[in-house]
Amino acid sequence: DWYYAQTHTGVWNIVFQDIPDARSRVLRFAFAAASSSNSSKVVVRINDQELGEFFYKNDQTIYRDALQNGNFHSEKVNIPFQRVANGSNIISFQLEKGMVMYDTVSFARGL
Repeated sequence: DWYYAQTHTGVWNIVFQDIPDARSRVLRFAFAAASSSNSSKVVVRINDQELGEFFYKNDQTIYRDALQNGNFHSEKVNIPFQRVANGSNIISFQLEKGMVMYDTVSFARGL
């Protein structure tokens, strides 16, 4: 249900069910490429609380101007258990500038 590239500004959401406990969560996500006239910017949130802003330089891959392939970007964000709601939760990826090509998104309980 998720297209591989986000080429327009806007928000993509992941809705999931969870039950809070005393364990943190770990959000991992990776982009296979990022393209724009200068840099791409993605803001990641859980339940409307910002987890971070991520900036990536233009590798020209999404609009097929690269010589070989894109630059792989892997991120890991630790989420305190207090930010997890009982029941429905939303992780959002807000593209504010540029374009990104998604590779992987995972969410798991921490130690």
